Amino acid sequence: MRFVLSVQHWEERIQLDQYCIEELRFWRRNLNTLTVRDCFFIHKPQRFVYSDASASVITLNEEHICHRLWEPSECSKSSTWRELAAIDFSLESFAPVLEGSLVKWFTDSQSAAKIVEVGSMKLDLHRLAAGARDGHLLAVKIFQFCAEHNIRLEVQWIPRTENEIISEQIISVVLLTLMIGR
Repeated sequence: MRFVLSVQHWEERIQLDQYCIEELRFWRRNLNTLTVRDCFFIHKPQRFVYSDASASVITLNEEHICHRLWEPSECSKSSTWRELAAIDFSLESFAPVLEGSLVKWFTDSQSAAKIVEVGSMKLDLHRLAAGARDGHLLAVKIFQFCAEHNIRLEVQWIPRTENEIISEQIISVVLLTLMIGR
């Protein structure tokens, strides 16, 4: 959009930056994988998921919980990166349960919710940690995973206070599960 606004004539040539080139490549590879959505019907979510990625990944849906501690190298990453990584990890954990569903995902990160829905102008926010396969962009990886598993993902921001209440409930269940498992 910024390039369109910067030209004086429609015929004027512009130099695309790396972000634009990657965006065009993304759409060329993925446009045909999108399923058609009917915009005239209101669809209700079939699954609800809450995630919190502060000190660790804790995710809950109606019947399942997944949890993982951050690696030391991941702890130093931005909270937005951790929230995106939590969504990615949780999607992979819940794949059999979420496949073919419309999923309403609640997160206390406005940035992560926005990036999953529409992307970001900051490429570095999308970069996966060192060791990621083929250096995929994190948001692209989430998009592709959802397309492969026919998951329609609607990410919504909720205030941190609401998510903290849910997180405390999740932590209680995780601790109880760990104690019973001993």
